[in-house]
Amino acid sequence: MTVKQFIKEVFSTNKTLIYMHNFEAQVRRMMEYLQAIFSSRINSSGNFYHYPNHPKVADIEILAISSIAESFSINSENALFNRLDKESPGFLTGRISRPRFNIRRRALNVHMEDFLQLSHAQLFKVDVPMIVDSTPLPICKIGRISRLKACKDNPLIRPQVAVCHAKQESYYGFKMQLITTQEHSLPVAFSITSSRVHDVKALDELLEENNYLKNNEMLGDKGYISNPLQLQLFEHKGIELKAQPRANMKTPLNWTPQMGAIRRRIETVFSQVQDQFRLGQNFAKTFNGMVTRITHKLAGLLYCKLCNLRIGRSASLVKSALFC
Repeated sequence: MTVKQFIKEVFSTNKTLIYMHNFEAQVRRMMEYLQAIFSSRINSSGNFYHYPNHPKVADIEILAISSIAESFSINSENALFNRLDKESPGFLTGRISRPRFNIRRRALNVHMEDFLQLSHAQLFKVDVPMIVDSTPLPICKIGRISRLKACKDNPLIRPQVAVCHAKQESYYGFKMQLITTQEHSLPVAFSITSSRVHDVKALDELLEENNYLKNNEMLGDKGYISNPLQLQLFEHKGIELKAQPRANMKTPLNWTPQMGAIRRRIETVFSQVQDQFRLGQNFAKTFNGMVTRITHKLAGLLYCKLCNLRIGRSASLVKSALFC
């Protein structure tokens, strides 16, 4: 089964246009996809766990609402509830309180972190070529570092001051490693590290945590040049990592200008996540809260791309995906 065949089977066959303001319709469509992905984990009520008092809002619906809200550029629970009170009275108000919604969403993120992995298993029955790159995750301006208390609760991963050489500027925060497919640029896996962790080390740890990524080709930029890592990945995982050479290096035989054009597709993904999903705005107070938000941003990005593929459009048209 191809990617397009799987999408047509999972999503509703209703061809009626769902306009951008119809939040409920988008949530129902996202729930269809989540139910197909988590079919072995949820019960008939759409919950991952057994609740003595049956909740009015199922677990699967909370995950769908969170991802669709990020797709609508709504990255605040307060803004989400206020908007839905005006557009869809009773959709959330009266069914669940805002604090309870936030608590359950963070508790359910342990399942949502597996969402990209499970989607990869359903969409791709064979190994596909990948792209890897990193992007900074600033959490505040440099001048506010001394007063900041957010996202410092995890002793293993702390925010640090680092330099983003691509933008030629300093920032304070973390770094995200992202792996996407070469075709359609679908997000496959991600990890968050301290901002000063080298891309080579971060990629090694990311692939150790995601053992399902094996036997494929992976393109990276100059930050992933490492003969020991390339040899290790090829021998243990069958991954052929090809890194773009530096300007003062002799171009290797396994790198072509076409590969450079393909590798730059992930930079478009970063631009989309920064623009529509507001990756650079952090409202989380804890590290786990930030991870939860980023997980739903990437889930929303995958949803938008699949909506485009469903009707035969280019997956990169993320801004207009909610109109289809």
